[in-house]
Amino acid sequence: MALEVKIGAKFPSGHPVLAWLVEHVTDVISKHMVGVDGKTGYERLFGRPSREEGLEFGELLHWRHRATKDMNVVLDARWSSGVWLGRGWGGIVHQVYANGKVHAIRGIQRQPREARWRKEALEEIKATPWNRAPAAEGEVIVLPPLAPPAAAQGPVAVEVREIEYNPHRVHIRMEDLELHGFTAGCRRCGLMRNGLPALGVKHLDACRLRVEQAMRDVAHPRLQRAEGRALDELERRAAMGIAADEVGAGLGAAPAVGPGADGGGLVPARRPGTPTYFSAPAAPASAEPRDEDDAWRVPLLPVDSAL
Repeated sequence: MALEVKIGAKFPSGHPVLAWLVEHVTDVISKHMVGVDGKTGYERLFGRPSREEGLEFGELLHWRHRATKDMNVVLDARWSSGVWLGRGWGGIVHQVYANGKVHAIRGIQRQPREARWRKEALEEIKATPWNRAPAAEGEVIVLPPLAPPAAAQGPVAVEVREIEYNPHRVHIRMEDLELHGFTAGCRRCGLMRNGLPALGVKHLDACRLRVEQAMRDVAHPRLQRAEGRALDELERRAAMGIAADEVGAGLGAAPAVGPGADGGGLVPARRPGTPTYFSAPAAPASAEPRDEDDAWRVPLLPVDSAL
C-alpha cells in the first residue's frame, strides 16, 4: 500500500496499524466513494458533501493538548507530535497515537511534506481500537473485581414508611382578610386582593400569625377547631409513645404467633405497641356541620384493648 512505499517497510498481518486502517478505509468509502446516483454515502445521509480536510493515514502531525486543571498555560507545552490514524465516525474527532496511547482530539496541524513519514513512529504503535491505552512491557495490569451476583446479596430489604398525619392550619379565606385587613408585602394577599389565582402561593409567616391572632381575639370557631386538631394529634403521639414504652418493657418476649382461642391453627399476633384503628361512627344529623378544613379528615380512634 502507499504507506508501505513511503516508509520503505512492510506491515505484518497482525500489526495494530492494520486494525486502525480498517476503520479509516470505511470512513473514506462512506465520505468519498461516489455511487451510481452521483452521491456519496455521507451525502445521502446528511444531505451535503463532506468538507473535511484530506489527511493521509499514518502521517506525522502536530496535535493540540486538551487543557487540564493542573496545566500551566505559560510554561507547559501545548502541542506535540503524533501519528494520525483516522477520524471517529460521525464527528470531527481525530485519532492520534502519541505517548503510548491513542488520543481523541480536535486541533491538529500538518507538518511539512518531507517530515510526515517516519518508520520508527509507526513501529511504536501498540494500541488497537479495542485497547487504546495498552500497558507497557513488564507492566502489571490490575483487573477490577467482579461485582457480586444479585442472588448472593440476599433479598433486598423493603423500606416501610409510616404515614404521618400532620394537622392543617386554619385556612385563611377572603372574608377573613376583608375583615382583618390584607398584609402589605404578602404575595398571596396581593393576589387575592386583585382577584388573581393564588394556587400554590403561601402567606408570609408574619401575615399568617397576624391573621390567626386577630381570629383568636374574636374566638373564631374555625381557628378553635384547627388548634384543637393540632392539640389532639400531639396528645395522641405522646400517648402512643408512653404506651409503646410500657408494652415493650412488659411484653418484650411476646411470641410472634400463638394458638387460637378455640384450639385451631396458629394465627399471627399483633406486634406490641401497634394500636389497631377503626373509622369513627358517623355524626348524628343534629351535629354541627363541619367546614372544608376538617371535612376531608375521618378521625381514627384506637380500639379498646378489652375488645
